[in-house]
Amino acid sequence: MIRWLMSKEKKSCELVAKKALELGSSFPQDALEDLVKASVRGGELKLTRLDNSLYLNEDQLNTWLTQRVSPSSIYISKEDYIRALAQGFRLAILRAGVVVDFDRARKRDFGQRWSDYARGELGEIGFKRFLEEKFAKKTKLEKRVEAKPEEFYSRDLSGVEEEGRWREPRIKISIKATKLGGQWLDLPGAQIERSEAFVLAKAGLSLDHLASFLKDWGILKKLFEYAKNLGEQGFEENETQVILKHVPPLESILVYVSGFAWKEDFDQNYFELKKRRRKTKTFNVVMRGIGNLSSIQGEFEVLGIPAMTRDHIIASSGYLKWKQEEWRELVAKL
Repeated sequence: MIRWLMSKEKKSCELVAKKALELGSSFPQDALEDLVKASVRGGELKLTRLDNSLYLNEDQLNTWLTQRVSPSSIYISKEDYIRALAQGFRLAILRAGVVVDFDRARKRDFGQRWSDYARGELGEIGFKRFLEEKFAKKTKLEKRVEAKPEEFYSRDLSGVEEEGRWREPRIKISIKATKLGGQWLDLPGAQIERSEAFVLAKAGLSLDHLASFLKDWGILKKLFEYAKNLGEQGFEENETQVILKHVPPLESILVYVSGFAWKEDFDQNYFELKKRRRKTKTFNVVMRGIGNLSSIQGEFEVLGIPAMTRDHIIASSGYLKWKQEEWRELVAKL
């Protein structure tokens, strides 16, 4: 049993990640820490209370690793990352004037917008590779050029290969991407009406991935040389080498396809709530669950996304379908 300290979540995630490595996990420790954090919060990993303390069972951790995470994880190649980065840049430009990020109260700068769109593309590519590698099912991703809100939420798969020929998918699938440390599949507005199934993919896009890309393509070196020619100090050869040494190399990216939900699954409207008091106000915190937030009575906040409004339909990862037979049912309906 591994003791879990709610007041020291980061330390608890570190301890569990180290145990996962001892159990034979091949994922990097930092990725494991993010996955553990999101999976405990989302309900994939359930804590046990003993003697007024919380613990994570090692057998459950091993089962989660071997039966859920490993079979549903894909490593994205550098080439696919470049595809995602290019598409993300295109979308960040074309959709710059359209509000699609309902979860942020403030506008994002271009770098953040670019990264967010690239992550979304990586989620789609990861799911496509997941279907190919795990179920021998080849699919085509839908690519939309126009910056029209009604096109954002339509199908994400446009073709399915069958007996050497391409055909239209029989059902519409929406692929949602989040960080490895994310726990929510989020459907703002009327997205629920536009697809039959919704997939959550977690992409391990590092915070410094753009710097790694710029280094890998030699752009940083050119930037430093130009600055030096302009007379800027701090860009001599030995100094630029020190800077470049601190930028990590561009590597393959982990995508964990953590599960999916059918449209009708969201009708459950079941949420695990926790009372919280702030000054003179008492409200509910949505810890995990699935359904329409408008079904919750009174004031609330969503764990990890306190600014989320009532017009969202959400599911935490622990409430998603993920077993092999459930994936096979989805694939059969494609």
